[in-house]
Formats: sequence, structure tokens, C-alpha cells
Amino acid sequence: MKNNTSRNIVLVAGAFAAGAVTGLLLSPKSGQDNRKWMNQNARHATGWAGKTSRDVVSRGEEKFHHYSNRLKDEIKNSVSDLTKAADTLNQ
Repeated sequence: MKNNTSRNIVLVAGAFAAGAVTGLLLSPKSGQDNRKWMNQNARHATGWAGKTSRDVVSRGEEKFHHYSNRLKDEIKNSVSDLTKAADTLNQ
């Protein structure tokens, strides 16, 4: 399954790159205009990717802390219950 996923990602990236190159070669704009457009959009995409990655990391950290705290509480409750059960057995 993993090999198919990796292969599909490579195929999609290759198709995207081929489409971008074809689009640039067949574009009615001059090379200078195309480079200017690509530069502007690359900066925009970089900013978007940076913001999105920070948001994803932030949400991931929040979820990690949430579930970490829940796990700690469950462990505390379980240990407390086990201690009580052991005390009951010892009586």
C-alpha cells in the first residue's frame, strides 16, 4: 500500500511539473513577464505554506497536550483505583 502511495505522489508531482513547463512554453506572455508572475506567486505560496505549517504545528501541539493531560489523568485515576483495590485485598 505504501509503495502505491509514494508512486502516486511522484506521478502527481511529475504531472504538475510537466503541466507547469508546458504552460510556460506555450504562454503568450514574454519570458520576463512569466518570471515576474512566477516570482510573485512563489512568494505568495511560500507565505501561505509557512502560515499553514505553523497553524498545523500549533493545532498538533494543542491536541498533543490535550491527550497527554487526559492520559495523565487516566493513569492517576487507575493507579488510585488499583491502590484502593490492593488495600481492600490486604484487609
